[in-house]
Amino acid sequence: MVAVIALPMTGNLPESPRVGSGSARVQCVAMPTTDDARLSTDPFGHRTEFEGMIGEISSKFINLPAGEVDGEIEDALGRICEPLGVELAVLWQWSPVAPGIFMPTHAYCAEAGLRPSTPMTQEQYPWATQQVLSGRMIAFSSPEALPTEAAVDRETCRLYGIKSALCFPLSLKGEPAVGALGFNALRTARDCPAALVKRLQLVAQVIANALD
Repeated sequence: MVAVIALPMTGNLPESPRVGSGSARVQCVAMPTTDDARLSTDPFGHRTEFEGMIGEISSKFINLPAGEVDGEIEDALGRICEPLGVELAVLWQWSPVAPGIFMPTHAYCAEAGLRPSTPMTQEQYPWATQQVLSGRMIAFSSPEALPTEAAVDRETCRLYGIKSALCFPLSLKGEPAVGALGFNALRTARDCPAALVKRLQLVAQVIANALD
């Protein structure tokens, strides 16, 4: 079972998912209603350890030459994804010349050959695109958890072997999203505890600031 919860973008995620309503700008998250031991152990240890790592990653972008930003973003994705066992993380940015086209500009891949080599189109993920453009975060433990209106997105996930995913819109200073950061499980389905979602949302904020 899954629940779809709506929360203010600036609010805190609840300890247990529930159906609720937020402000006009919300995030819609599909999350399991039962606990899952696969991610119940925090690979980063205490919260302060994770926050320290995020602070270190963020500080590296201060006064960083433009030519080194791309490499630091991919290094940061690796530091986050490897302890979590996330097979693929991709930063997608909207094409400035072709509306509806999203370019894979940065990625972490657990295995060679997983890195996306072609753009993604809005036709492949019409529902998810609208959520991201509206500033909403998406999380699902299985494509089957997606709503009825995301039928096309569900089939695309199956085509590319995506078992579970978290997707965060990337926006700068309250502006519309300039892209999205997706974390994908490809081998087995993974549930996402609320605490983990909050931490990865913080990672997305750091990456968005690095793009500024």
